[in-house]
Amino acid sequence: MALKAYSLSVAKEATSHNSDTLLVDDARRLFLVADGQGDGAAGKIASEAASQLISNQVDENKGLLDSFDAGEIGREEVLSFLEKTVQEVCRSVYDMSQTSPQNRGMHTTLSVLLLTRQRGFIAHVGNSRIYIYRQTELVQLTEDHSVIGELIRQGRLKPDQDGRQLQSDSLTRCLGLYPHVQVDTFDFELAAGDTFILATRGIWGALNGAQELADVLETKGYPDAPSTLVSLRDARKRQEDASVIITRIIASRGEMDAPNPDDLSLKLKVLKQIPLFQHLSYVQLVAVLNVSDVRSYPKGTHIFQEGQLGESLFVVLDGKVGIEKNGVSLATLGSGALFGEMAIMDKAPRSALALSTEDARLIEVGRSQLFALMRQEKDIAVKLLWCFVQVLNQRLRSTSSDLMKLREGASEELTSFNGDEDISN
Repeated sequence: MALKAYSLSVAKEATSHNSDTLLVDDARRLFLVADGQGDGAAGKIASEAASQLISNQVDENKGLLDSFDAGEIGREEVLSFLEKTVQEVCRSVYDMSQTSPQNRGMHTTLSVLLLTRQRGFIAHVGNSRIYIYRQTELVQLTEDHSVIGELIRQGRLKPDQDGRQLQSDSLTRCLGLYPHVQVDTFDFELAAGDTFILATRGIWGALNGAQELADVLETKGYPDAPSTLVSLRDARKRQEDASVIITRIIASRGEMDAPNPDDLSLKLKVLKQIPLFQHLSYVQLVAVLNVSDVRSYPKGTHIFQEGQLGESLFVVLDGKVGIEKNGVSLATLGSGALFGEMAIMDKAPRSALALSTEDARLIEVGRSQLFALMRQEKDIAVKLLWCFVQVLNQRLRSTSSDLMKLREGASEELTSFNGDEDISN
């Protein structure tokens, strides 16, 4: 995989300590930013220790990452490795803070991006950020573990908070203040052209929204973007250390064994348009794709039979799927159509037959895999269950309306029949 990275880290003032640490390692495809906090040089000690420990662990576990690239282990093992490593970093920084009075209370944020040949992996604690820029769309992949971040998630504060609120923000999660911490881990498919931005709060806090970050990338270009972002911080008088890494995948599809970005965008777009998934965020949609499979069905292939036990729901990416019962065509489904979803709820026998009426590709989401995700991610569970209720409510209303029309039609026919009978008499 070919990568190109640009980075910059500066102190809040020319004469002050820079407590941020960044790591850019193209060879190991490892990138991180850490925003240290503490008296004097303690913040820098914390962030540098975190960076060094992560780097050492990636070196020591190169065999695990090679096994993943070779398809010998699954993505879950890489995620587990990253979570365990960050926990070890947290404990180490905490121990360092306890053994030295001048380091007491030191802590750091940490946002790690590890790229493999097919997937990206993130481990994150704190309020530094990782963004992805794909096909002119910029998306924040991490959540801010801070008071303001929590207020925004609760809907008690709008995302476009002003600078005064940011200045008074406090972390709700960090490394080193306590011996253990909850770590956010996340993984996703990669595509040629993907660009990632890792930034401490000194960078993103000076921006007027994420769109300004995208505008800087487009207007100033990737090599000059870091210095431009620091200049914005200075112009807006943000007195914070500032660090940013911009790394771009420039390999072709064949070189990195990754799908085309158009195909990835299509999958996300199709899922987002379906009522069942309409309230999920970008990251949550990716989480659903992570437990899904994309399968190809040549024309005339049976997807499932009537009476077969339901284990999955299906979404049509492209092509056509026919739904039949007793040899009668009930529907023809195209791109973006959802079918078989009731099996997710009750695991009941299929009520009809589904077959591809032309070559088709389907996203298949298994019942057990989706339920495991819902148990792990409560926010996704709440949104999906609410969407299920809405879908069932719409179907109930539609069924009631159809029954009413049938009843009215039958009543009119009966009235007409009785009238004709009276006339004949």
